[in-house]
Amino acid sequence: MDSVGSNRYLDEKRATYAAPRAKSRRTIIILGAIVGIAIIAVAVVVPLYFTVIKNSSSNNNSKSDTVAGSSASPHPSSTPKVNAVTGGDGSTVTREDGSTFTYTNKFGGYWYDDPNDPFNNGARAQSWSPALNETFNWGSDHVRG
Repeated sequence: MDSVGSNRYLDEKRATYAAPRAKSRRTIIILGAIVGIAIIAVAVVVPLYFTVIKNSSSNNNSKSDTVAGSSASPHPSSTPKVNAVTGGDGSTVTREDGSTFTYTNKFGGYWYDDPNDPFNNGARAQSWSPALNETFNWGSDHVRG
C-alpha cells in the first residue's frame, strides 16, 4: 500500500500538469532575442544600403560617364546643350538618360525641372490652381478632389 499523502494517480496527474522546466523557457527567450536582433539588423541595414551605398555607387558611375563623355568630345570649347527648364502641353522633355517624351496636360498645367535649382517646385497641375511653390489661399482657391 502507498504511504499516506502519496497517491499513484495523483502523482501522474501532477506530472501531466507540471509547469515547464526553466531551462526550456530560457532557451525560448534566448532564441526570441536572437530573432529580434536579426530583424532589427535587417531593418537597419536594408534601408541604409538603398539610401547610402546604392546612391553613392550610382553617382560615381554617372560622374565617370560624364567625365568620359566630355573628354571624348570633338569640340571641347563648345557650350553644352541646355535642356528646357519648363514646358506645357506638347513640349518635349529630355530625361537624364537622353530619352525623350512629349508632355501632355490638357488642363493648362506645366512641368518644371531645373538641375541648377532642384528644390524649386515651379510646376503647376492645372491652370486654375497655384503652382507648387505658390501659396494656396483657402477660401479663394478652389479645392477639388
